[in-house]
Amino acid sequence: MSSRTLGLAAALALVLSIGSVPTQAEVSASLKAVHQRAEQGDAQAQVAWGRHLVEGSKADKAAATAWFRKAALQGNTDGEWMLGSAYMGGTGVPRDMAKALKWMRASLADGSAEHMATYGGLLFSQGMLEGHRQKGVAWLHKAADKGSPAAMMFMGMARLSGTFSLPKDQVEARHWFERAAQTGNPASEKALGVFYLKGMLGQVDIPKGLHWLRAAAAQGDASAEGTLAVYLVSGQDKVPKQPLQGLAWARKATAQHDAYGYYALGLAYQDGEGVTADPAKAWYNFAVAQRLDSKHNLTHVADHMSDVATGLRLKQLHQLRDEVAKVPVPKKHGES
Repeated sequence: MSSRTLGLAAALALVLSIGSVPTQAEVSASLKAVHQRAEQGDAQAQVAWGRHLVEGSKADKAAATAWFRKAALQGNTDGEWMLGSAYMGGTGVPRDMAKALKWMRASLADGSAEHMATYGGLLFSQGMLEGHRQKGVAWLHKAADKGSPAAMMFMGMARLSGTFSLPKDQVEARHWFERAAQTGNPASEKALGVFYLKGMLGQVDIPKGLHWLRAAAAQGDASAEGTLAVYLVSGQDKVPKQPLQGLAWARKATAQHDAYGYYALGLAYQDGEGVTADPAKAWYNFAVAQRLDSKHNLTHVADHMSDVATGLRLKQLHQLRDEVAKVPVPKKHGES
């Protein structure tokens, strides 16, 4: 694994041997050594130190970007990519898409499929510049040929929705989504499963939908586990109910704090699917699902809470609210 994926761990890997958990003193010594190597002109250490400055408790984005620039000016592809990303997001420098694309393009010499996919997607979505779109498609195809599920999913979504001047084509979209799922990427497997169950690719195919959802869930993907649980407990979209299996998947999902897992448990306790009906347990699980649903996708959860609340005393509701408030909400990306 490279420094672009490991962050601070990559910095430590420059000077620590793998095999034991480093002490705080070893971590401090490692960081000092990385900083020294960066100061001496080691490009990879400069990238690692820059990432440390971005990710540390006292983040200094401007200083981090300055280190990425030092590495980039030496032709280090990680440094080029990080500098381009900084310009794209306005991290430590004014946002400048032209400079972002310039540095990202330079970094593609390392052959990273995921970077090609990101770069292609950025070009593809750039305003009304047809030349950019054509180049973007070319890079997305290159990334897909190198096995990038992100590139395949991007092309699939573009074809499914008919955006960015590409003709809407469900057959072509299905081709891309299936290619992405066949890479074993759980997010792609889950998406394809839902598309088949919803009939979004021109046909409803419940066996295929469940196959791909199970494939993603079997890899431990919490979102797939929770989604599969909801289908098996509720039988929505004409999926045959299998409540006991659904409960097993729901519990796996809730162990990873997935909102859909809690929602599935709420449905099970509300209707007595595989368990004894219990309005208190139903309300609690619905409330936790609502608390964890940061994207507000569970549009009916409040209705379910109202339904089961009629069987509860006011004191019970207050106690349950106190319990729900103790459930930690995962921090959003970028929060400290």
